[in-house]
Amino acid sequence: MKKTVLITGVSRGLGRALAETALERGLAVTGMGRHCCPVLGQHAAFGFIRADLAALERIEGVLRQGLDAGSGPDIVILNAGIIGPLGSSGKVSVGEIESVLGINTMANKVIIDTLMKRESRPSQIVGISSGAAFNGSGGWLAYSMSKAALNLLLRVYAHEFPETHFAAVAPGIVRTAMTESVRAQPRDERFAANERIGKAFDEGRVMTPESASNRFWDLLPAIGSQPSGAYVDVRNLDPAGSFRPSS
Repeated sequence: MKKTVLITGVSRGLGRALAETALERGLAVTGMGRHCCPVLGQHAAFGFIRADLAALERIEGVLRQGLDAGSGPDIVILNAGIIGPLGSSGKVSVGEIESVLGINTMANKVIIDTLMKRESRPSQIVGISSGAAFNGSGGWLAYSMSKAALNLLLRVYAHEFPETHFAAVAPGIVRTAMTESVRAQPRDERFAANERIGKAFDEGRVMTPESASNRFWDLLPAIGSQPSGAYVDVRNLDPAGSFRPSS
């Protein structure tokens, strides 16, 4: 029987590439989100659960209906996310922060809770994270808060469900609509993350979603060898599972 993977946010960018690579490698994939990618829908081993992750109260019911009653998913990749408002923190409203936290953190909690109620629980749950969870760069308040909360969420669940391996994984800088929106921001020395991403684009150091996806799947066993609940930057991880010093 094929291993099954649940991936959120598969309509474009990294989520779509993660799903395509998984299918190419012989896994069965269930995508989840507001929109599906027509190319993915052509695969016999792909299914889709339509859900608005901003509607937290509806996620559990939709997910329960969309999954097979008996088994799976074996692997879960919590990829869906939004960057939210960029700019001075004092201009970001509480409501805007709540919206970002809702999708980037709380929706993932609902998904995890729903899956942990099933008789067959996932063996591995990966939340797509970011260095923004630690860097605290100016101009990224809502996003940084949401990713820091996601990291801690996964760490706490790792203690409570030791039979499932949890990890918060930073994939590096990937060319997506999100990073393109950051690149389009006016350069401002107060906002170091914007500067770093802009420079990475200028120097050709930004990965395509396809290359980032292949690296992720290549390194998934090594990610699983890290302590459950760990934050893992794949740029510092080799296939054997050991961390390399940052260059």
